[in-house]
Order: sequence, then C-alpha cells, then structure tokens
Amino acid sequence: MSIQYNLIEDAFDFASFGYYGQSEAYINIDTDEIVLYRENDPQYGELPADIEDDKFVKIPHKRDLNLGSSLPKRFAKMYPAIESEVAAIFRKAGAYQNFRQLLAREDLVIAWRDFDKSEQSKALLNWCELNQIDFVETAIDDEDEDDSGFFEED
Repeated sequence: MSIQYNLIEDAFDFASFGYYGQSEAYINIDTDEIVLYRENDPQYGELPADIEDDKFVKIPHKRDLNLGSSLPKRFAKMYPAIESEVAAIFRKAGAYQNFRQLLAREDLVIAWRDFDKSEQSKALLNWCELNQIDFVETAIDDEDEDDSGFFEED
C-alpha cells in the first residue's frame, strides 16, 4: 500500500500549525491511515494507545525540517537588498508580520510563496525517503489551491 502524497502534505501542514507540539500527525504504515491530534481539541480525540508502536511514524513539524524562521533568512540571501533587513526583522517580536510587510513592499510575495512551497516540498520528500514512506504522487488542480495566506507563523 502507498499513501497519497497530498495527504502527507496536509498532515505536515496540520502538524506544523500553531506552536511547536500543539498538533501532531502520524502515519500508520500498516494501513496508510493518518492519525491527527491537537492538544485540548476534542474534535481530534485522543491518540491511539499503541501510538508508540513501530507501525506509527510521526510526521515532523516544519521546525524539525529546518523550515522555521531560518527559511525566510535563506530566502533573503537570494535578494541581497533585503538580506540585512530580514536578519534584523527576525531578531524582534512580530517578525512574521514585519516580514510579510517587507515582502509586499518589495513585491516579493509570489517569489516567497514559491520558494516556501518548493523548500517545504523538498524537505518533506527527503523526510519520506529517510523514513521509507511509500507514497503515490497526486495531481494538483491549480484552481483548488488557496493562496489566501502565503505562510503560517511559527
């Protein structure tokens, strides 16, 4: 059996939502089912009692794949004119809001979104390979994509 890659991506997004550890996602490698859990959210119930078994693989948070605040800094290296400003932004509170404003001011929102999506995809595909997660590619319908928020805050 192989799990659809878009389901792995969705579970990764779920696991990366909110603060680190607030949400968790697992793949049951025996059944290819995904188990979701969110702290203090009865909608997701409790984790299965056997969650520690080898049949469950925990899907990483984006920070586990070096996709947290270091990602905007890596992006900025491609645009030397904003590199020092991005570094300064991420030394203060409200970094992502200020980063979004900088992207809008410099007309880099689309470039950031494409970079972010590409880096996440590369990291997640690498994670699948390292964890021997078999998956099947799924076609993406561009009309179904939601570009309303070009990234989530850490």
